[in-house]
Amino acid sequence: MPTVAFLGQLTLNRLASKNFKTPYTAPSFRLLFQHTLSDKLNLGYNLGAEWNGVTPDVTGVYTVSTSYSFDEKLGMFAEFYGYLNKFEKADHRFDAGFTYLISDNFQVDTSAGVGISEISPHYFVSAGVSYHFSTK
Repeated sequence: MPTVAFLGQLTLNRLASKNFKTPYTAPSFRLLFQHTLSDKLNLGYNLGAEWNGVTPDVTGVYTVSTSYSFDEKLGMFAEFYGYLNKFEKADHRFDAGFTYLISDNFQVDTSAGVGISEISPHYFVSAGVSYHFSTK
């Protein structure tokens, strides 16, 4: 059985500053699933929907990913993901990258990827930081 989580966000257009105000409220949600295949290998996938706040149209989102832990701090991942909207061509992408756990609650990551669809970016790079807030 997979581990299941729900991720939801809500961007309130009326609370934004003038430069970021949109005509519509912009919710998004995803159902996240993860299978532990071994103590080092995981398989994840998710499905969801998001609104951009500029139009009332919904965009479907999906991801299929795998991750591997070299040790307790260093890991890598690869994923296919995309966006589906009935008013635009499908946008499918692939990326891969590394994660490094600096402490129990703080992680950094970097990745690079390519667009698979005609409307996707040709290539991209990204970096990020994550902090886990304890609920205990």
